[in-house]
Amino acid sequence: MEAPNGMGKTSGVLTVISYLAEKGMRFLYLVRTHRQIDRVIEECRRFEELRLAAVRGKKELCRNPKAKRLSNYISFITKCNELRKTGACPYYEASKSHPVFERCYDPLRARSDTCPYYEALESIKEGRYHALVLSYTYLLDPEVRAHIKEILKEGVSLIVDEAHNLKRYWLAHLMRKVDLNELRSLFDVMCCDRGRELITSFLRSNLEYLELPKDYALRIFSGCDPPDYTPWEARVLYLNLREEVLISWKILLTREELIITRRPEETLEDILRRYHSSILVSGTWGGEEACKGEFLSRVRYVSIPLEKWGEIEVLITRDFTTRFEERRKTEYYRLATVLADLSKKIVGNMGVFTASYDILAGLLEVGFQYLLEKPLFIEERGADVRRNLKMVERYKELSREGAILLGVQGGRNSEGEDFPGLQMTTSVVIGLQLSKPGVERELIHLLWNRHSALRNPDLIYGCRSAFQAAARPVRSPDDLGFIVLADRRFESCLKMMPSWMRRKVRLVSLEDIPSLADEFFSARSHLFQAGRIGATYGANDHLLHS
Repeated sequence: MEAPNGMGKTSGVLTVISYLAEKGMRFLYLVRTHRQIDRVIEECRRFEELRLAAVRGKKELCRNPKAKRLSNYISFITKCNELRKTGACPYYEASKSHPVFERCYDPLRARSDTCPYYEALESIKEGRYHALVLSYTYLLDPEVRAHIKEILKEGVSLIVDEAHNLKRYWLAHLMRKVDLNELRSLFDVMCCDRGRELITSFLRSNLEYLELPKDYALRIFSGCDPPDYTPWEARVLYLNLREEVLISWKILLTREELIITRRPEETLEDILRRYHSSILVSGTWGGEEACKGEFLSRVRYVSIPLEKWGEIEVLITRDFTTRFEERRKTEYYRLATVLADLSKKIVGNMGVFTASYDILAGLLEVGFQYLLEKPLFIEERGADVRRNLKMVERYKELSREGAILLGVQGGRNSEGEDFPGLQMTTSVVIGLQLSKPGVERELIHLLWNRHSALRNPDLIYGCRSAFQAAARPVRSPDDLGFIVLADRRFESCLKMMPSWMRRKVRLVSLEDIPSLADEFFSARSHLFQAGRIGATYGANDHLLHS
């Protein structure tokens, strides 16, 4: 199903679940980000009879410092299993015998003396919930799937929100990447002479990459002779990598990393067919052709088109691009000065979403932050969920004065967050998010050709990520959206652009954008004076409720 962002899909989905739960149906409701789980739990409290529980990641919830301190996920899981089996985790022991029940249950609110993850599993078993809400990354986790199957039994239906990323994530799940420096350090610790020699010889060569036969890679990992004092974390990583090599399809050594790709035990379509029914929802499928070609099974496409959605203006720059060959400091500075001028002409907050962290860094290198008169909030790569949430909340609080949020397309703030009213009136999307040329891109395309009828997936996913970010300001029919797509290549995305956005597109020069913004906001000053902009979020929920 394709429907505009902000239309009230969450309320609509929970209405369906609440109605069909009375007839005995049970659901998995999958969302993309932790913040979206928060919003579903908040929305659940508006439904008097609905019983819904959140399932969150084990590492996100862990309280035991002996396990939580481990940054590597494989090491964390190993330590967690060891502590539980030996009875050395008091939080786990306290969770087994004290299940709790809350109608809208979130393990983040678990008692301080228990393990929130295992308390959640015990509570879900006892609570007879109508639906579980979790990140769709866990759809691909065999351990979590086994727990859920035990809890919900058979006949479960699946609803996936923001599902335009689902196929791409499934393909990425087939690839394991290890930084080359980390791999070299692991070979040093494990005394793998052949491994060290391989990396040294490869780096001395002129090769961009080297494909390793599986038998050869196994001989490298089998030839290690670790001393007795080898740290257990290194042994765990080594054994895990050897297991990955054993089930691999292709093994590639590049100048940055080792890429291990495995054959899937089952396709994404096989996983979806395990459920009674599957509904995949997004605001940016890109039309029936793109959606149907993505899946190698029969799907029914339903669109909710709107002639008008918000007061918007959509501009594509005809004289600016972030193509790698044309990136220069002078172009970054040109863009930075235009964005600084734009920030003075708008009312409310502005969001700037780049195609990569490299482009984000390029803006900062030319002093973008020093050209601004309003506060700048910068999304940090790998930032803690709670830290990012605090930053975003502070940014929203400044909407009357005006602030700028700088982040990346496809990030938690460009897809997993809502900015109604003055919280964001302007979005600037910089660059088309395409894979870098090279062996990894070729490998991804090879996987696509095996598991999808789509061609040129780079363009489709680049356009989807851009439109998700562009639509952040427009969450209701009354919201303002001054939208800038800063890259001439966005013209190739026009056919995939949501219909409500496509009707307002203009091609302009980069330098014209501030004056056009001035015209846009001046022409709508009466909306601010009448208090129509900045209304309480959720006022449009009746659209899908009815």
